[in-house]
Amino acid sequence: MGNSMFRCKKKRKDSTNVKRLRKAIKLSQNLKFQKHIRTFSALFNRDRMKEIHKRTRRRVFTDRDKFIALSLYKQNPHIYRLLCNIYVLPPVSSLQKLSSERISPGMNIRLLAKLKLRARGLSRVEKMCVLMFDEVVIAPTVDCEQREHLRRIDISTYADHVVIFMIRLIFTKRNQPVAYKFSVGRLNPLYMQMCINFIISELQYCGFNVMATVCDQNVRNIAVINALIADTNEIYKDINKNREGAVFVLNKQVIVPMYDASQLIKGIRNDLIKNDLHMTVDDDVCVAKWDHIVKYTEGEHITYRLTKRDVDVKKMNRLDAECAKRTMSEGDGGLMMFRLKVHIEVAQYIPAIKDTIIPSIEPTYYTGRVMKFFGELNKSMSGGYTPYIEHTNLRRGVTRRSVHRKLWKSSAKALRTARFIDKDGKKVPSHSLDCWIQTVNNARYLSSKMFNNNIRKFFIARFNMYPLQEFIRRIRLSYGCYNIRTYEIV
Repeated sequence: MGNSMFRCKKKRKDSTNVKRLRKAIKLSQNLKFQKHIRTFSALFNRDRMKEIHKRTRRRVFTDRDKFIALSLYKQNPHIYRLLCNIYVLPPVSSLQKLSSERISPGMNIRLLAKLKLRARGLSRVEKMCVLMFDEVVIAPTVDCEQREHLRRIDISTYADHVVIFMIRLIFTKRNQPVAYKFSVGRLNPLYMQMCINFIISELQYCGFNVMATVCDQNVRNIAVINALIADTNEIYKDINKNREGAVFVLNKQVIVPMYDASQLIKGIRNDLIKNDLHMTVDDDVCVAKWDHIVKYTEGEHITYRLTKRDVDVKKMNRLDAECAKRTMSEGDGGLMMFRLKVHIEVAQYIPAIKDTIIPSIEPTYYTGRVMKFFGELNKSMSGGYTPYIEHTNLRRGVTRRSVHRKLWKSSAKALRTARFIDKDGKKVPSHSLDCWIQTVNNARYLSSKMFNNNIRKFFIARFNMYPLQEFIRRIRLSYGCYNIRTYEIV
C-alpha cells in the first residue's frame, strides 16, 4: 500500500502535446510574434469570410493580401493549397504570376541595398559570414511561345548549368542567396574566379566580413581555389609559407577556402569501392578494403547503422552523402573493432586455431579502425548547430580547450600518410584526400583566427553547404520558384 501511495505522489511526465501547447502559449505572449501575426490576421478577418458565398472569379484581393499570401506560399506550397480549401485565400495561379517577375542573372542591385541596410544594424561579430557556391545541372523548360521566340532570334542551344552563390552568417541562423549565373556546359574556371572576386568585393562593400568559402571537391572548384591561392602567393609571398592549408587575400582580408565534409566523406567512400586505402593511424599501419565492410553486414550480425543496401554497389546511391556517412561512421567502425577484438582474445587461448584465425581477422580490424577515424573526423567537422546539442565532445562548439584542435592535428598527420592502391599495386591519385588535408589545416587556421578576434566559441557546422543544398532541393521540387527562365542564355 505504501508503494502505491508513493507512486501516486510522483510527478507524471508531460506528453509531447502538452509540451507543444506550453511552447505555443509562451510564443503567443512574445511581442515580436504578436507584431508579425497581425499582418497575417488580415487574411482571416470577418470581411474576408463574407466572400465565401461569392464565386471564385468575383473575389477581389488587394496587392497587400497577395504579398502576405505569397510569403505563406513560399514557406510550404502544400500547406497553402490545403488552407485554400478551408479559407478564402488568393489562388495559387495568381501568386505564380505575381512571383514571375524576371530577376536577371548576377547580383541584384536591390538585394545589395537591402544587405547594406541590414549590415548597419549588426555588430562586428554578427557581420562574419561564409560564401557558399555550387553548380547545378538543369533541364531546359521551353513551351510553344518560347520556341517561336527562340527561332526568330536564331538560338538553338539552351542553358544546362547554373551556379548559385549564397552567404551564411556564422553567429546567427540567417542565410541569403546573393547571385546566380547560367551557362552552356560547365562554367569556365577563370570566369568562375572573376565571379567569386566580384561577389566577395560587393559583400565587403556592404559591410560583411567574408571569413571563408565552402564548396564541394569538384575538379573545377579545386582549380578555382588553387588559382585564387596562386594569385595571393604572387603578392603575399610569406602568407602561405610553411603551411599545407593555404588561404587567399582579397581587399586586404584573409579568406579561408574549405570543402564540405559530407562531400569529402562521399569521395572517400567512392574511392574505397575500387581501391584499397593504406594509412597510418596512431602508429598503426592500417589497410582498409571494401570487402571487409561487405562481410561485416552479411549474416545475422548486429550493426550500428549500416545496412546491406548501403554497401551493395548495384543498389546504393553514390551521390547520396548520408549513405556515405553511414558507411564511414564511428559507431560501425567501433563495433567492428570490438567484435573482432573479442574473437582475437578468445583465439589466443585456443592453440589449434590461434595461428589460422588471428591473421585472417586482423586486416578486418584495421578496416574498422579507418572507419572510426573518418567517422570522428566527419563528426568534428559537422558539430552541433546550437549549444543545446551536447551529446559528445565533438558535437560541442570549438573553444581553446576543446578536443577539436587536437583531433585535427592528429588527423592531418594521419591523412598525410594515406594513399589509395589499386589491384596492381600502383598508387591512385585522390582529390578527396588532398581536399581533406587542406580542409583540416584550414580549420585549424580558422579557429586560431577566431580566437585572435576575441571569440570564445563558434560552431564549425556553420561551415558546410546544408542551406545551399536545401535551397537547391526546393527549387527542384518547384517550391514556388517560377522566376528562373532556363531557356535563356545570359
